Amino acid sequence: MSDFTYPRERGLKNLCAARCSKRFVLPSAPNNHALVVTVLEPELQANVRLAANPDSRIFHATSLSDAYSATRQSTFGLFLISPTLVAVTEEERLKILLAHRAGFRTAGVVREQAPATEAGLSTLDSCGIRTVLDLSTKEDWKLLRSLVVEPFNTNANTIATHLRPALEVCSGDMRQLILRLLREAPTVRTVRAFSKRIGVSSDTLATRFFTARLPSVKSYLAAFRLLYATALLENRELSLARVSCLLEYSSPQSFSRHIKVALGISATDLREHYGFSGLLQNVIDGLFLRYRVELTLFMPYGTVRHEQRCRNALTKP
Repeated sequence: MSDFTYPRERGLKNLCAARCSKRFVLPSAPNNHALVVTVLEPELQANVRLAANPDSRIFHATSLSDAYSATRQSTFGLFLISPTLVAVTEEERLKILLAHRAGFRTAGVVREQAPATEAGLSTLDSCGIRTVLDLSTKEDWKLLRSLVVEPFNTNANTIATHLRPALEVCSGDMRQLILRLLREAPTVRTVRAFSKRIGVSSDTLATRFFTARLPSVKSYLAAFRLLYATALLENRELSLARVSCLLEYSSPQSFSRHIKVALGISATDLREHYGFSGLLQNVIDGLFLRYRVELTLFMPYGTVRHEQRCRNALTKP
């Protein structure tokens, strides 16, 4: 993650400019609570409501088209679907929804797996939904709870809201990749791991970014992980060890080394003296505004007008 050093001198100046005796805390974006969109049977809908926090926003859709519309309310969230409600004829619509809503985590939900659900499970698997929760088991119930109240959704929505003007300079494909990268950043430490999740080889991604004269994917990933770290450090109740654990660093020392290499300051200094807003502006300037021309034309998936095709295909009767 060490190649987020390109703006080091400039970045430190920006961070120093944000330093003040009274810490500046970025205001939360409106409606930034986790959004949960479901296509589930009534019994499973009730289970989701039980697992959620009171401030969670939950929308129970009756169709994939309704779910598509609901997911437009938030950049990040959770999409839950029952395999028994997915017709084989809707496989393409589901693939398009998942491709267009890159900021949403996805999972299938069942109560007890029965032979009738096998076809639906096959459809989910072919669409890339690998996680299926069986709520008749204690372990999967706990996992549902952790997904619904996932602490990163609020931070991701806040970051995405303030990145939105910068994302406007990106092509549709690049915007989708950035949102997916931002969503995965808390739990993905390497470009290789991220590339496996999106189905594009790391070498291909690296070549496309290099050819377009953009910073590397690793630079964007490192920057987003630092944004999450800084946002978490704003919470004084979280220790450095806890933050490093949440971001899946191997140890607090590894977390501190990452910050030292990337920003030239210690994790303690980052918490005590520098605000989230300073780093956020540094990322916007260094990774987006500086490359506005390149980002407008860049197609990381090698497709053309992917965003428009997704919207048109999903909304067809």
